[in-house]
Amino acid sequence: LNHTVMGFLGNDSEDQFIFDEVNGTFHYEFEASNMRVGQKILTIQVCEAGGLCEEIPESPFRIGVAPRNCAADTLDDSREPDEWGVCVCKSGTVEIFGSCRLLLEVVPVCVIAFQLLIYVSVKIYLARSRMERHNDSIWAVKREELVFSDPPEVIGRGTFGLVLMAEYRGTQVAVKRVIPAKWSGSR
Repeated sequence: LNHTVMGFLGNDSEDQFIFDEVNGTFHYEFEASNMRVGQKILTIQVCEAGGLCEEIPESPFRIGVAPRNCAADTLDDSREPDEWGVCVCKSGTVEIFGSCRLLLEVVPVCVIAFQLLIYVSVKIYLARSRMERHNDSIWAVKREELVFSDPPEVIGRGTFGLVLMAEYRGTQVAVKRVIPAKWSGSR
């Protein structure tokens, strides 16, 4: 006869096991992973080639999945198992570079780092502003350094002003003098 021995863990069809036959006997050894903590029922059935299955007399079995001892497994007292047995950081802690740290340790460090970042950003902004003002002052022309002929020589005229010839530090330059706008009383 050709028989298959199958195991079903709970009602979930994904947790199905097929046991191996050794020397005409079946060994009911299995290993399950990703099992939630708690109790499970394991039923063992023998199925004939035609598909007719019958539960063995010793079935069902109750299997208890105990919580994992994360402190012993990871050598870290701040870890505890979740419902799947994965060691995670306890409440009130956060994982940083593979180690659980208390939030009371992490939050002040983050606040100080943020404040330092703001301080450095403000310093850089002020330094740049000061440098720009200094660079702009190089290009600022003082009125007393401009020498106009008497009467000033007009070399151009436009809608908004006149262009006059002048001398600045020994070099001839063109200076635009803006004509004040004439405002009508309607505005």
